[in-house]
Amino acid sequence: MKIFRLSAALILAAVMLLSSSCGAGSDGDVPTGMKKIEMDIDDYSFFVPQGWTEDLATGVASAYLPDNSNVSVMTIRLDKDTPDIDSYWKKTEEDFKSTFGTGFEYVGENPQNVLFGGVDARKYVYTASVTGTEYKFMQVVCMRQSSTLLQSYSYAYVFTYTAETDKFDGHLDDVEDMLANFRFNDGKNERSDGASDSADAE
Repeated sequence: MKIFRLSAALILAAVMLLSSSCGAGSDGDVPTGMKKIEMDIDDYSFFVPQGWTEDLATGVASAYLPDNSNVSVMTIRLDKDTPDIDSYWKKTEEDFKSTFGTGFEYVGENPQNVLFGGVDARKYVYTASVTGTEYKFMQVVCMRQSSTLLQSYSYAYVFTYTAETDKFDGHLDDVEDMLANFRFNDGKNERSDGASDSADAE
């Protein structure tokens, strides 16, 4: 369960982080009005609107607004006991409930089938209380395979949008633009770093 505790911990850290360093990336194929979040990972391109501030303080590709609404993309190498999105989410859900307690509650239809970077994905929306404030979360999860000469791995790519519940809807247009413009960089699938590794999780 180590990796799923890490997922919840990173989300909690993003919610509570009030300030960070910022930087603007540039790329030859950046959508109009957006900027690329620059990371060492090169298997995907993640773009956010210019009004969002890049935040790499947690080691995850992320960005935030002055009202502390934030987005992130996390990559997780999965173990053999987590062969698909549903099994990944079952374990993640258990840890979220442990982390957030009774305040964890789904909103609307869950999951929803969507595309993320052109890959089949699931979208989950839920609320949870953090230090007495209610937040609303959207997570979009897809899986991809990556192979080396010796072994094949499965990776979960997790997009997370977090905002105080009363601010959540106000940024949905921006978030939908991020999801629509997210893309995987074909031919750059092999990973040597940058992913949270669950191979040794118990």
